[in-house]
Amino acid sequence: MTNQFGARVKRCRIQRQLTQQQLADMCNLSKGMISKIESGKVMPAVATLSRIAHALNVKVSLLMEEGIERETVCESTLISLDEFNKSDVGYRFHALATGYGDKQIQPLVFYAKKGEVLTHRVSHQGEECIFIIEGNMHFTVGDTQYFLQQNDFLYFDGVHTHGIDNVDNEVRYLNLFYDSDYANRVFLEK
Repeated sequence: MTNQFGARVKRCRIQRQLTQQQLADMCNLSKGMISKIESGKVMPAVATLSRIAHALNVKVSLLMEEGIERETVCESTLISLDEFNKSDVGYRFHALATGYGDKQIQPLVFYAKKGEVLTHRVSHQGEECIFIIEGNMHFTVGDTQYFLQQNDFLYFDGVHTHGIDNVDNEVRYLNLFYDSDYANRVFLEK
């Protein structure tokens, strides 16, 4: 997906007549990072994907999906790690239902392993829902840390800073991300 994602970012950027530097400035990224993303050398964190989508005035799903059809999609969340994209902060993710075009909700399966995930916090417009498929992790939303284990569910507003604090060993979870279209968008990454 990294090369396809990068090509979609580049295509949207060119259609909007933006230079790499202009897009970088809009996303608070470097021109070099935009170049690496477009060439498929780097897969950014999901919050960065969201920033890029907002700057290009498209849904995150448009940058991640392969199809334009709106047919029912049935998939398993038991996906080989080879099919996951590794983000620049260490977690891996795989977009689900990429064949369903123009989604309102972006379903993702995340995989995180102890020692690989960098502690980071993100904030973005929209809502998120996390469902733990297997494993355990400590996840913070705002000032509250949650210990999440298999079958636990967490729903929150993305404007609150949030992120993985640590993983006991390995965790795989479903994340449903609703990319709302608020006028005032705030994004933080540390």
